Amino acid sequence: MLATQNLALCGTSDQLYVPDNGNFLKIVELIAEFDAVLQEHLRRVTTQEMYTHHYLGKTIQNEIIQFLATKVKHKIVADLKSVRYYSVILDCTPDISHTEQMTLMVHFVTTTEPSENVPAMVTIREHFLEFIDIDDTTGAGMTNVLLKKLEDTEIAIADMRGQGYDNGANMRGKNREVQTRIRELNPQAFFVPCSSHSLNLVVSDAASASSEAADFFNVIQSMYVFFSASTHRWQILKQHLGTSSLTLKPLSASQWESRVEVIKPIKHQIGKLDDAIVAIMEDNAMTGTVRGRTVAEGNGITRNIHNFKFLCGLVLWHGILFEINVIRKRLQGVDLDISGAMEQLEKAKSHLQSYWSDEGFQNFLKSAQKLAEELPTEAIFPLIQEYKSHRRRKHFDYKARDNPIRDPKQQFKVEFFNQVLDCTIQSVEEHFMQLKEHSSIFGMLYDSKTPHYTRRRPTPAMQGTRDSVDT
Repeated sequence: MLATQNLALCGTSDQLYVPDNGNFLKIVELIAEFDAVLQEHLRRVTTQEMYTHHYLGKTIQNEIIQFLATKVKHKIVADLKSVRYYSVILDCTPDISHTEQMTLMVHFVTTTEPSENVPAMVTIREHFLEFIDIDDTTGAGMTNVLLKKLEDTEIAIADMRGQGYDNGANMRGKNREVQTRIRELNPQAFFVPCSSHSLNLVVSDAASASSEAADFFNVIQSMYVFFSASTHRWQILKQHLGTSSLTLKPLSASQWESRVEVIKPIKHQIGKLDDAIVAIMEDNAMTGTVRGRTVAEGNGITRNIHNFKFLCGLVLWHGILFEINVIRKRLQGVDLDISGAMEQLEKAKSHLQSYWSDEGFQNFLKSAQKLAEELPTEAIFPLIQEYKSHRRRKHFDYKARDNPIRDPKQQFKVEFFNQVLDCTIQSVEEHFMQLKEHSSIFGMLYDSKTPHYTRRRPTPAMQGTRDSVDT
């Protein structure tokens, strides 16, 4: 019953009739109240009339868990072998003891024979097999661990038809990493990278394209930290936002593609947020050092959000993350359609490329100017500060340096706007190249409305043969 309900057997104690001794012992105690034989057994255990390693102890409990796990694993492997073809899914993460563990899962399809009233059923199955401790996280090390585990489980690598990992260098590398080594052993084992991780890398790459991008997200996070520092500040924030369902959220350190939910409430309510910050700084309930620290933090945030470059970044990142988030939802849908996903990727790329023109840049500036009017603040870029170099001038400098950009708007366009867009578009192309290849091969399977056969006109050599039928 516990295994079926996915409940833990053991607790913090393995002693009978003590708190937190686990679900298994608590159920045994409950049944003993209505069963005289079990009640007598528990009495002998508690009075130590029996050996220490009775079947209620932690040693036997762990053996029971292992027996159950082995039985389930054998059933999964048996089902896999009955259908022959399968895919593997791997991921690595450190556990609480800082030991690197590899998660091994298998993916396959089973069918049932049709009966009189029941049609044939096709079921896509995905099963966890086990955690594997690994010391070598290189491509060679992880490949050897995977091959050894498949051999121990008697699963033939020749029957593998797919391998799914994240986009880490040790997983998807083209030279000597896991997917390449497996393809050398079995060229039919297609590699399908994790789409969510690919999107995460797209946004992460774009954020790394410019130092100002990191500063932008630091300002975003500082706003959440400022308001969430106390319940009183949060109440003032809620009063200014009114009945709006949009509220501030913290940045996720790993899920970059979900940051649109963080930027959206700021972009749509920038004026109200600014008013809330001012209201907190003018709160008469604060005194002493608390007031001084609050005013200093508030002034720092308002100075940042009144910067027109920050407002431009707000518009740009909202546009990028919105498109990425649409793709994320499509790729994580249960009814994933590879062709539809590729179509959505192309639409997102086209939308981002439409920014990359003089007209697109002007429309982008107009959106930022509307945000500036809400604060209000001047829709101008701050002047460029020149820094004198203390390096000694070379007597023979044959390579002339590029003239620095002195127009602040042009500098923003070249060094931030264009860089972030360029990196985003290139990253989408790079990280989803594999999915594009699979779509070209298997995409027709998802389009049932379009006939994918052609009628060949018979040639003289084909006349009178059965090869002249539809292909």
